[in-house]
Amino acid sequence: MASDLCIQRNDSKWEIRDSPAKKQRCKGYASPPPPPSPLCLSTEEEKEDPRSKIIFYNYDDDLDVEDNNDGMHEFTDKEFQEYDRQFTQSMASDLCVERNDSKWEIRDSPAKKQRCEVYTSPPSPPPLCSSAEEEKEDPRSKIVFYNYDDDSDVEDDSDGMHEFTDKEFQEYDRQLTQSDGFDVMYFPRSFGFGGTEPVFNLDEIADDLKTFSELALKQYNDKEFKKLEFVKVVKANVGLCAGFKYYITFDVKDADAVDGGTMEFEACVWDGIGHTDVLISRLKINT
Repeated sequence: MASDLCIQRNDSKWEIRDSPAKKQRCKGYASPPPPPSPLCLSTEEEKEDPRSKIIFYNYDDDLDVEDNNDGMHEFTDKEFQEYDRQFTQSMASDLCVERNDSKWEIRDSPAKKQRCEVYTSPPSPPPLCSSAEEEKEDPRSKIVFYNYDDDSDVEDDSDGMHEFTDKEFQEYDRQLTQSDGFDVMYFPRSFGFGGTEPVFNLDEIADDLKTFSELALKQYNDKEFKKLEFVKVVKANVGLCAGFKYYITFDVKDADAVDGGTMEFEACVWDGIGHTDVLISRLKINT
Protein backbone atom coordinates (compact mmCIF):
# COMPACT_ATOMS: atom_id res chain seq x y z
CA MET A 1 0.00 0.00 0.00
CA ALA A 2 2.99 2.31 0.53
CA SER A 3 3.54 2.50 -3.20
CA ASP A 4 0.53 4.80 -3.61
CA LEU A 5 1.54 7.48 -1.07
CA CYS A 6 2.44 10.86 -2.58
CA ILE A 7 3.75 13.42 -0.02
CA GLN A 8 3.91 17.06 -1.13
CA ARG A 9 4.99 20.35 0.48
CA ASN A 10 2.11 22.83 0.68
CA ASP A 11 1.99 26.07 2.71
CA SER A 12 4.77 25.03 5.10
CA LYS A 13 3.09 21.69 5.80
CA TRP A 14 3.54 18.16 4.56
CA GLU A 15 0.38 16.69 3.02
CA ILE A 16 -0.24 13.04 2.09
CA ARG A 17 -2.10 12.71 -1.17
CA ASP A 18 -2.98 9.83 -3.45
CA SER A 19 -0.45 9.20 -6.17
CA PRO A 20 -1.52 9.57 -9.83
CA ALA A 21 -1.33 5.77 -10.21
CA LYS A 22 -3.73 5.23 -7.30
CA LYS A 23 -6.17 7.89 -8.57
CA GLN A 24 -6.21 6.27 -11.99
CA ARG A 25 -6.81 2.83 -10.50
CA CYS A 26 -9.62 3.98 -8.24
CA LYS A 27 -11.57 5.40 -11.18
CA GLY A 28 -12.48 1.89 -12.23
CA TYR A 29 -14.25 0.90 -9.01
CA ALA A 30 -17.52 2.66 -9.78
CA SER A 31 -17.60 1.42 -13.36
CA PRO A 32 -15.48 -1.74 -13.84
CA PRO A 33 -13.73 -2.12 -17.17
CA PRO A 34 -15.58 -3.97 -19.92
CA PRO A 35 -14.56 -7.58 -20.56
CA PRO A 36 -11.63 -8.03 -22.95
CA SER A 37 -12.06 -8.98 -26.54
CA PRO A 38 -12.69 -12.65 -27.40
CA LEU A 39 -9.70 -14.94 -27.08
CA CYS A 40 -10.27 -16.48 -30.50
CA LEU A 41 -10.04 -14.58 -33.78
CA SER A 42 -11.88 -16.94 -36.12
CA THR A 43 -15.16 -15.72 -37.63
CA GLU A 44 -17.22 -18.40 -35.93
CA GLU A 45 -15.75 -17.68 -32.50
CA GLU A 46 -15.75 -13.87 -32.58
CA LYS A 47 -19.10 -13.81 -30.79
CA GLU A 48 -18.61 -13.74 -27.04
CA ASP A 49 -19.12 -17.08 -25.31
CA PRO A 50 -21.89 -16.57 -22.69
CA ARG A 51 -20.06 -18.96 -20.36
CA SER A 52 -17.21 -16.44 -20.18
CA LYS A 53 -19.39 -13.70 -18.74
CA ILE A 54 -18.24 -12.43 -15.33
CA ILE A 55 -21.09 -11.79 -12.91
CA PHE A 56 -20.88 -8.98 -10.36
CA TYR A 57 -22.37 -9.25 -6.89
CA ASN A 58 -25.49 -7.11 -6.42
CA TYR A 59 -24.93 -5.01 -3.28
CA ASP A 60 -27.87 -3.83 -1.17
CA ASP A 61 -28.46 -0.12 -1.72
CA ASP A 62 -29.47 0.30 1.92
CA LEU A 63 -26.38 -1.49 3.20
CA ASP A 64 -25.19 0.23 6.36
CA VAL A 65 -21.51 -0.18 5.57
CA GLU A 66 -19.14 2.67 4.77
CA ASP A 67 -16.58 2.14 2.01
CA ASN A 68 -13.05 3.41 2.44
CA ASN A 69 -11.37 5.95 0.16
CA ASP A 70 -10.86 3.25 -2.46
CA GLY A 71 -14.57 2.41 -2.56
CA MET A 72 -13.97 -0.89 -0.76
CA HIS A 73 -14.99 -2.48 2.54
CA GLU A 74 -14.27 -5.72 4.36
CA PHE A 75 -16.66 -8.63 3.70
CA THR A 76 -19.86 -8.31 5.71
CA ASP A 77 -21.25 -11.49 7.27
CA LYS A 78 -23.96 -11.66 4.60
CA GLU A 79 -21.50 -11.18 1.73
CA PHE A 80 -19.02 -13.73 3.07
CA GLN A 81 -21.73 -16.32 3.69
CA GLU A 82 -22.87 -15.98 0.07
CA TYR A 83 -19.27 -16.14 -1.22
CA ASP A 84 -18.48 -19.16 0.99
CA ARG A 85 -21.65 -20.96 -0.09
CA GLN A 86 -20.83 -20.49 -3.78
CA PHE A 87 -17.19 -21.46 -3.32
CA THR A 88 -17.96 -24.56 -1.25
CA GLN A 89 -20.75 -25.88 -3.44
CA SER A 90 -18.86 -25.32 -6.69
CA MET A 91 -15.27 -25.85 -5.47
CA ALA A 92 -14.48 -22.40 -6.96
CA SER A 93 -14.64 -23.44 -10.64
CA ASP A 94 -18.39 -23.77 -11.21
CA LEU A 95 -19.91 -20.45 -10.16
CA CYS A 96 -22.79 -19.75 -12.50
CA VAL A 97 -24.91 -16.72 -11.57
CA GLU A 98 -27.73 -15.48 -13.78
CA ARG A 99 -30.09 -12.49 -13.74
CA ASN A 100 -33.75 -13.52 -13.65
CA ASP A 101 -36.81 -11.41 -12.82
CA SER A 102 -34.80 -8.71 -11.00
CA LYS A 103 -33.06 -11.28 -8.81
CA TRP A 104 -29.68 -12.94 -8.93
CA GLU A 105 -30.04 -16.72 -9.13
CA ILE A 106 -27.16 -19.14 -8.64
CA ARG A 107 -27.42 -22.15 -10.86
CA ASP A 108 -25.18 -25.12 -11.45
CA SER A 109 -22.87 -24.78 -14.43
CA PRO A 110 -22.79 -27.57 -17.04
CA ALA A 111 -19.35 -28.59 -15.76
CA LYS A 112 -20.65 -29.05 -12.23
CA LYS A 113 -23.71 -31.01 -13.37
CA GLN A 114 -21.47 -33.35 -15.34
CA ARG A 115 -19.13 -33.83 -12.39
CA CYS A 116 -21.97 -34.49 -9.94
CA GLU A 117 -23.19 -37.39 -12.06
CA VAL A 118 -20.21 -39.48 -10.92
CA TYR A 119 -20.70 -38.94 -7.18
CA THR A 120 -22.62 -42.17 -6.83
CA SER A 121 -19.87 -44.11 -8.59
CA PRO A 122 -16.62 -42.06 -8.75
CA PRO A 123 -13.85 -43.34 -11.00
CA SER A 124 -11.36 -45.70 -9.45
CA PRO A 125 -7.77 -44.43 -9.34
CA PRO A 126 -5.76 -45.29 -12.47
CA PRO A 127 -2.77 -47.64 -12.29
CA LEU A 128 0.40 -45.89 -11.16
CA CYS A 129 2.93 -47.98 -13.08
CA SER A 130 3.25 -48.87 -16.73
CA SER A 131 5.60 -51.85 -16.68
CA ALA A 132 4.13 -55.31 -17.28
CA GLU A 133 4.94 -56.53 -13.78
CA GLU A 134 3.51 -53.46 -12.06
CA GLU A 135 0.36 -52.84 -14.12
CA LYS A 136 -1.67 -54.57 -11.42
CA GLU A 137 -3.07 -51.97 -9.05
CA ASP A 138 -1.13 -51.46 -5.87
CA PRO A 139 -3.54 -52.19 -2.97
CA ARG A 140 -1.97 -49.33 -1.01
CA SER A 141 -3.24 -46.94 -3.68
CA LYS A 142 -6.87 -47.85 -3.13
CA ILE A 143 -9.00 -44.93 -2.04
CA VAL A 144 -11.22 -45.75 0.94
CA PHE A 145 -14.74 -44.33 0.98
CA TYR A 146 -16.53 -43.26 4.13
CA ASN A 147 -19.45 -45.54 5.02
CA TYR A 148 -22.52 -43.38 5.58
CA ASP A 149 -25.26 -44.45 7.99
CA ASP A 150 -28.36 -45.56 6.11
CA ASP A 151 -30.56 -44.36 8.95
CA SER A 152 -29.03 -40.89 8.99
CA ASP A 153 -31.63 -38.09 9.13
CA VAL A 154 -29.44 -35.72 7.11
CA GLU A 155 -30.95 -34.56 3.83
CA ASP A 156 -28.69 -34.14 0.82
CA ASP A 157 -29.09 -31.19 -1.53
CA SER A 158 -29.89 -31.44 -5.23
CA ASP A 159 -26.29 -32.44 -5.93
CA GLY A 160 -26.45 -35.36 -3.48
CA MET A 161 -24.24 -33.45 -1.00
CA HIS A 162 -24.54 -32.09 2.51
CA GLU A 163 -22.34 -30.16 4.91
CA PHE A 164 -20.22 -32.28 7.25
CA THR A 165 -22.22 -33.54 10.22
CA ASP A 166 -20.53 -33.49 13.63
CA LYS A 167 -20.01 -37.24 13.47
CA GLU A 168 -18.52 -37.16 9.98
CA PHE A 169 -16.25 -34.21 10.76
CA GLN A 170 -14.98 -35.86 13.96
CA GLU A 171 -13.98 -38.95 11.98
CA TYR A 172 -12.39 -36.83 9.24
CA ASP A 173 -10.51 -34.72 11.81
CA ARG A 174 -9.31 -37.84 13.65
CA GLN A 175 -7.82 -39.30 10.46
CA LEU A 176 -6.31 -35.97 9.45
CA THR A 177 -4.72 -35.42 12.87
CA GLN A 178 -3.42 -38.94 13.44
CA SER A 179 -1.85 -39.26 10.00
CA ASP A 180 -0.84 -35.61 9.49
CA GLY A 181 -2.99 -35.63 6.36
CA PHE A 182 -1.47 -38.67 4.63
CA ASP A 183 -4.24 -41.21 5.34
CA VAL A 184 -7.68 -39.67 4.88
CA MET A 185 -10.86 -41.29 3.59
CA TYR A 186 -12.97 -39.87 0.79
CA PHE A 187 -16.30 -38.41 1.92
CA PRO A 188 -18.22 -38.32 -1.39
CA ARG A 189 -21.42 -36.79 0.03
CA SER A 190 -19.90 -34.32 2.51
CA PHE A 191 -18.38 -30.93 1.91
CA GLY A 192 -16.52 -28.41 4.02
CA PHE A 193 -14.38 -25.35 3.32
CA GLY A 194 -10.69 -26.08 2.72
CA GLY A 195 -10.85 -29.86 3.25
CA THR A 196 -8.19 -32.43 2.38
CA GLU A 197 -9.17 -35.36 0.18
CA PRO A 198 -7.58 -38.12 -1.94
CA VAL A 199 -6.28 -37.43 -5.44
CA PHE A 200 -7.99 -39.60 -8.06
CA ASN A 201 -6.09 -38.49 -11.17
CA LEU A 202 -2.59 -39.45 -10.05
CA ASP A 203 -1.37 -40.13 -13.58
CA GLU A 204 -2.50 -36.70 -14.79
CA ILE A 205 -0.26 -34.94 -12.26
CA ALA A 206 2.39 -37.66 -12.03
CA ASP A 207 5.21 -35.32 -13.12
CA ASP A 208 4.33 -32.75 -10.47
CA LEU A 209 4.04 -35.38 -7.74
CA LYS A 210 7.40 -36.85 -8.69
CA THR A 211 9.01 -33.40 -8.68
CA PHE A 212 7.58 -32.61 -5.25
CA SER A 213 8.61 -36.04 -3.93
CA GLU A 214 12.18 -35.68 -5.15
CA LEU A 215 12.38 -32.16 -3.69
CA ALA A 216 11.36 -33.45 -0.26
CA LEU A 217 13.64 -36.46 -0.58
CA LYS A 218 16.65 -34.27 -1.36
CA GLN A 219 15.94 -32.19 1.72
CA TYR A 220 15.76 -35.35 3.84
CA ASN A 221 18.96 -36.83 2.35
CA ASP A 222 20.90 -33.61 2.94
CA LYS A 223 19.73 -33.41 6.53
CA GLU A 224 20.09 -37.09 7.48
CA PHE A 225 23.12 -37.88 5.26
CA LYS A 226 21.21 -40.62 3.41
CA LYS A 227 21.13 -41.79 -0.19
CA LEU A 228 17.47 -42.61 -0.64
CA GLU A 229 16.15 -42.71 -4.21
CA PHE A 230 12.64 -42.14 -5.51
CA VAL A 231 10.87 -45.26 -6.86
CA LYS A 232 7.17 -44.50 -7.43
CA VAL A 233 4.17 -42.63 -6.04
CA VAL A 234 1.79 -44.77 -4.02
CA LYS A 235 -0.98 -42.26 -3.25
CA ALA A 236 -1.58 -38.59 -2.58
CA ASN A 237 -4.04 -36.29 -0.83
CA VAL A 238 -4.56 -32.62 -1.58
CA GLY A 239 -6.01 -29.59 0.16
CA LEU A 240 -6.58 -25.96 -0.84
CA CYS A 241 -4.34 -23.51 1.00
CA ALA A 242 -3.44 -20.39 -1.03
CA GLY A 243 -2.43 -22.89 -3.67
CA PHE A 244 -2.33 -26.64 -3.13
CA LYS A 245 -0.93 -28.62 -0.25
CA TYR A 246 0.01 -32.16 -1.31
CA TYR A 247 0.41 -35.09 1.08
CA ILE A 248 2.37 -37.65 -0.95
CA THR A 249 3.17 -41.23 0.01
CA PHE A 250 5.81 -42.82 -2.23
CA ASP A 251 8.32 -45.66 -2.30
CA VAL A 252 12.05 -45.10 -1.93
CA LYS A 253 15.09 -47.33 -1.91
CA ASP A 254 18.47 -47.01 -0.27
CA ALA A 255 21.23 -46.77 -2.85
CA ASP A 256 23.67 -48.34 -0.37
CA ALA A 257 21.40 -51.24 0.61
CA VAL A 258 22.32 -54.71 -0.56
CA ASP A 259 18.86 -56.27 -0.59
CA GLY A 260 17.34 -53.49 -2.73
CA GLY A 261 14.06 -53.40 -0.79
CA THR A 262 11.77 -50.39 -0.78
CA MET A 263 10.47 -48.25 2.07
CA GLU A 264 7.51 -45.90 2.27
CA PHE A 265 8.23 -42.20 2.48
CA GLU A 266 5.90 -39.29 3.28
CA ALA A 267 6.22 -35.73 2.02
CA CYS A 268 3.95 -32.74 2.54
CA VAL A 269 4.69 -30.07 -0.08
CA TRP A 270 2.93 -26.73 -0.30
CA ASP A 271 2.70 -25.62 -3.91
CA GLY A 272 1.79 -22.05 -3.07
CA ILE A 273 1.34 -18.94 -5.14
CA GLY A 274 4.82 -18.09 -6.41
CA HIS A 275 6.70 -20.52 -4.16
CA THR A 276 7.01 -24.21 -3.25
CA ASP A 277 7.89 -25.31 0.29
CA VAL A 278 8.55 -28.72 1.83
CA LEU A 279 6.66 -28.94 5.13
CA ILE A 280 7.22 -32.63 5.99
CA SER A 281 9.82 -35.12 4.72
CA ARG A 282 10.16 -38.40 6.59
CA LEU A 283 10.04 -42.16 6.39
CA LYS A 284 6.46 -43.38 6.94
CA ILE A 285 5.57 -43.94 10.56
CA ASN A 286 3.90 -47.35 10.89
CA THR A 287 1.01 -47.24 13.37
